[in-house]
Amino acid sequence: RLDAWDNVNNRFQNVYYDSGWRDISAETAHLLQGFTNLANPNYPSRIRRVGSVVDWRLALTAPASYTGGNAILLMNAWTSFYPDIGYVASARNNTQNVDVYAYQLGGAMYLKGSVASGDEIFISLSTFTSQALPTTLPGVASGSIPT
Repeated sequence: RLDAWDNVNNRFQNVYYDSGWRDISAETAHLLQGFTNLANPNYPSRIRRVGSVVDWRLALTAPASYTGGNAILLMNAWTSFYPDIGYVASARNNTQNVDVYAYQLGGAMYLKGSVASGDEIFISLSTFTSQALPTTLPGVASGSIPT
């Protein structure tokens, strides 16, 4: 985070913000319908916010009890990462492409397409947000700062 003094308004003004990549693989409260983060350290689920741009890199597993459906509520985003409008991204499961929708409604992300029990789902999505900058960050920092 980089702030600069604004003489006109007599306050600090944020001029640059980067949360860095946050590994959210251990976070489970945001996942719904029994989906879990993929249990593979080579494919961690991550999130990053740079200014108003939020990047999602998710690697998930459909629950064994999942029977498929047209559109399912996959997850809820953290408040500071809510998308402002709906976005569509292509995702891939074990056998085919599926569509992923991120909606503004409470930061909900929907998954639409043919998803079977136990499928591994990989999602890469960039969204914009006008939400306030986060005061706390989800997950843990991914990687390290070089010295």
